[in-house]
Formats: sequence, C-alpha cells, structure tokens
Amino acid sequence: MGPVNAISKRGDIRASYISKSLSAHAETGNLDFQVVGEHVDAKTGGGSISCSRAAQGVDAETEDGDITLMVVGASTARVTKGDGTIIVGGARGSLVASTGSGSLHVRAEPHGDWRLNSASGNIRVELPPSAPFELDATSKSGEIVVGRNDVQSSGTDPRHLHQIVNGGGSSIQVRTERGRIVLQ
Repeated sequence: MGPVNAISKRGDIRASYISKSLSAHAETGNLDFQVVGEHVDAKTGGGSISCSRAAQGVDAETEDGDITLMVVGASTARVTKGDGTIIVGGARGSLVASTGSGSLHVRAEPHGDWRLNSASGNIRVELPPSAPFELDATSKSGEIVVGRNDVQSSGTDPRHLHQIVNGGGSSIQVRTERGRIVLQ
C-alpha cells in the first residue's frame, strides 16, 4: 500500500504496484519504479532513474545517469552533472526537464506547460499532428530542425522559433546553448 520510503547507500532500488506515495534516495544506484498511485520522489547521486505509470507525477534527480519517464503526471527531471540523457513518453501534465551535456527526448501530447533545457545536448520533441501548443525554441549556436507541416522554420533567425500551432495551447519552451533542436 505505502507510502514507501526507501534509502540505499550503494545499491539499486526497485518497487512496483504501490498505491500511495514513494520516496527513494540512493547515494549510488539505479532507481526503477512501475505503477505508483501517488507522487514519486526519486534521487540518486550516481545512477539512472526509470519510472513508468505514475499518474500523480515524478520528481527525478540524478547527478550522473539517465532518466526515463513513461506515462507520468506533472513531473520534473534533472541531471545535475555529467551527460545523462532524459527520455519522456506520455507526459500527462506539466514537465520541467534539464540536463548538462546530455540529450533530451520528449514524445507526448502537451497537457501542461513544458520547460526543456540542455546546455550542450540535442533536444527532440515529438508531438501528435493535431496537438495545439505555443512553441518558443532557442539554440544559441545549434540549429532548429522542423519536420512538421504545421510549423514553419524561421527565415529571419535560424536559432529562434516562436509559433502558435493549431490555435495554441500549452506553452513549450525549448532551450539549448550548443545543441540541436528537432521538432516533429
């Protein structure tokens, strides 16, 4: 049932089918969670975090590792050091995701505002063709690649793109210093 509070100095933590909240912290180790009824708080110093089907959202933070979130409510995902990759599929609420030199890939329909940041990694955003959203994308030295018919590349500034798509909706802010932004 839960709530569950799991702590590990060195070692992985795995949990599934928890009705209430889950808090898991590891100094070094991977965290893996499936089907959690309430909010998930996951933090590891060195290791990856994976969480699927957490309807009330996830706060995930790793110093050096990857983060994968699938079918989650309002969530945050942070890689604070290293080149960890963040992958999010089926986000059901707001999303804040940031990584240093790792890549970021989000595939979902926006049900809340998104803030996606990578210092030097590539960012890829895949949205359904009919999704309404407002896009504000900036890459200081990388390119912005658009693979959608309903979004036009900016002719005046190839490193910044701001558009309202399909009547507008959730705000999607995408920022990278040296990476490439791909919108599909």
